[in-house]
Amino acid sequence: MFLAILLKSRGTADDILVLEQNPKDATYGFGVGLARSAIDKLNEADPPTMQALERRMYPTNVQVIENCAGEFALEFTRPNGMITRLEILKVLERRCAELGVDVRHDVRIDDLGAFDDCDLIVGADGANSTVRRLHAEEFGTRYEKRGNYFVWYGCEHPGHESGLRFRRYRGGGIVAHYYAYTPEMWTFVGEVDERSWHALGMDRMTNAGRKALCEQAFDDLLDGRPLVENKSEWMQFEAIVNECWSVGNRVLIGDALYRAHYSIGSGTRLAMEDALGLANALEASSNDIPASLAAFEAEGRPRKQRLMVAGKLSYEWYERFPQKLDMPILDFILDFMDRTGRMPRDRLRGFAPNFAEAVEAREASRQREV
Repeated sequence: MFLAILLKSRGTADDILVLEQNPKDATYGFGVGLARSAIDKLNEADPPTMQALERRMYPTNVQVIENCAGEFALEFTRPNGMITRLEILKVLERRCAELGVDVRHDVRIDDLGAFDDCDLIVGADGANSTVRRLHAEEFGTRYEKRGNYFVWYGCEHPGHESGLRFRRYRGGGIVAHYYAYTPEMWTFVGEVDERSWHALGMDRMTNAGRKALCEQAFDDLLDGRPLVENKSEWMQFEAIVNECWSVGNRVLIGDALYRAHYSIGSGTRLAMEDALGLANALEASSNDIPASLAAFEAEGRPRKQRLMVAGKLSYEWYERFPQKLDMPILDFILDFMDRTGRMPRDRLRGFAPNFAEAVEAREASRQREV
């Protein structure tokens, strides 16, 4: 829908049809987080859409990180924006209606033959993309399943901060990554490494038993509140990469093209950035679809490759987190923040100055002791 908005508002395309697999006002999951840098970038692309989204966002600029040695609250210089998935859909649909974009819900397709006369077919249909599946060999699709298990829950939150809690529990390592996306609700991601999955007996539990274990491990955080389910299945992350971004007049964006690990950014944000890149390429060469698709890939591939490297480094760090649970908390956070090699000290100062000051004060204290 965001791509349709960009193409229609710029006059790049006249007739646009959006086919949505789910029924109207149906969505799965809970809240979506957008970093301030992403909000600024997308706001430049289409101010009416992003301003409408921002009015519905819940801002947060504090993240607590905890391990077995302690905790520290990072204070960010610029707040991120959290929003419910349903609000995103409603804003995009209203904007599509204003522009005259035809959006149809509850439509599932298994054959693209009916659209052969279209100039362009965009597969924005997620990790289980039909467009990709029908041309998997030509796209050069590869999958890589990782070891950790994770799940998405919601929760009525007793506090408003975001957080990452890395804990040792019953001989295993377990993580809670949570953030407020409304004044009342958290998105809550639970995660365990593969060894802990078996050590905790989670491989032999029902989903209800796994949910209960997660609630017990973080009872002090949840304050007795139950976790809320919405298709909340524990699973292993499966990376998806495509050698080719387009096949003929078929092109992929978002999770259909590349499934980024959730630890390095919102899939929604990354998909919207893909839509922006494709819209820019089509606007530059609207009368030459092959040239536009080639430009989209040439311009976007270096960014995706950097993302792939960062994602791999990030999920490999998470697979080793139980080994780091007893590190001094400031060292642990430094290790976590720079797990992809993209957080030099000067960037850290601009990102979370209170944490940078704490690290520098500790280093100065150590130097005085020497």
